[in-house]
Amino acid sequence: MNEELEKIVRENQERFDQIELVSEDRIWMGINDQLSENKNKGSNKFWIAAAASIIFILSATVLYLTIQINRNDLMNPDHFIAETYPELKKEFDQYNQQIHARKTALSFDTISPEEFPELFEEMQILGNNYQTAINDLQNMGKDEAIVRVLMRYHQRQLDLLERLSNEIDKKKLYYEKNNQHSIY
Repeated sequence: MNEELEKIVRENQERFDQIELVSEDRIWMGINDQLSENKNKGSNKFWIAAAASIIFILSATVLYLTIQINRNDLMNPDHFIAETYPELKKEFDQYNQQIHARKTALSFDTISPEEFPELFEEMQILGNNYQTAINDLQNMGKDEAIVRVLMRYHQRQLDLLERLSNEIDKKKLYYEKNNQHSIY
């Protein structure tokens, strides 16, 4: 085996003499360059995975919010009634418009429940009954008796707002009357 190696060396002596010696520094620089390239490839994978994760999270969030919005629409009593009884939608809309107009005329949001506790308590009870009827309607499906309860709710709410308006007027008259007597 040594003879064969010596023979190869003698035959290729000229070629071996032409080989340029490379410094160790240059070799290590090449190794470092190769490692850096491999690191960059790995970091690209990291950024791609991070971007994919962000896209996934955003998509899941949008899907969740869309489902919640649709669920809230279905939980909205007026929307539910309109979907269940499209033939009554117009009537319910008219009631809701009348209620909204009365509340606006009364500046309802500025009235303190402590001023008229009985009326506000009745409105609270009425609202609870309405929500119970809506839940019953959602659980049992179409039921004419429940629809009549819902219609009566709207009428009773209008009646309570009318009573509230009358009570406010009485209170204003009382204050005006008392203020006139005290001036003289």
